[in-house]
Amino acid sequence: MVAAMTRLTTTARPRRSARTVASLTFVAALALAGCGGEDAAEPDTNDTDADADVAQETDDQPAEASGWESAVAEAMERAREDGADDEQLEILERGEVTFEEYEAAVGRTIACLREEGIEVVDDEVVDLRGFPEIYYSYADATDGRSDEETDEISQACLRRHSLHVESLYRTSPQAEAAQDEQFAPRRDAVLECLRDNGVTIEGDVSRQELESISAGSMSETGVNCLEEAEAGD
Repeated sequence: MVAAMTRLTTTARPRRSARTVASLTFVAALALAGCGGEDAAEPDTNDTDADADVAQETDDQPAEASGWESAVAEAMERAREDGADDEQLEILERGEVTFEEYEAAVGRTIACLREEGIEVVDDEVVDLRGFPEIYYSYADATDGRSDEETDEISQACLRRHSLHVESLYRTSPQAEAAQDEQFAPRRDAVLECLRDNGVTIEGDVSRQELESISAGSMSETGVNCLEEAEAGD
């Protein structure tokens, strides 16, 4: 009997399994350097035009930097709690992920699954959201184990080797910027679709907000405006 397979994916699109698993992302080919810059120094408060300019620039920068640094710190905390391996922790400590590092982390997860007798198939690199990601499937069941035991082992492999590195990348400024760029040509079509389906949208809303609004609208109307807009490209 062929075991059922669980599809690992970062997108909201349905895959082979009804069970949604933590997302796996494939690090963009460009290194994620410079994401977690140090906090900018507090500006002097002298009442001069030059100091005012410096203060403005300094005030603009820490919000994004500190937000990313907080995300890195939280990822580190979760990774330690989950027993992440040294390789994951070293990457997280740097606050950036390169393609090679991510590829190696995912490779360790796949190797762990296979060593535990859990079949892994269909591993592939795709570019559906503006940056490369890796999808693969693994078995929901193995001989001599309950489905729950198999899932526990699978999740342990993920947490130990790659889960937190993947999660950090998926929310990185680079990944978000790539998705924003890809979404921009469809933005007007998504807005039009939502309004046609009775959704009132006021002001300038972000891509993430539109995706959330679209999901809510789909649950009520059955119309997926994101897919409608994509099909119209």
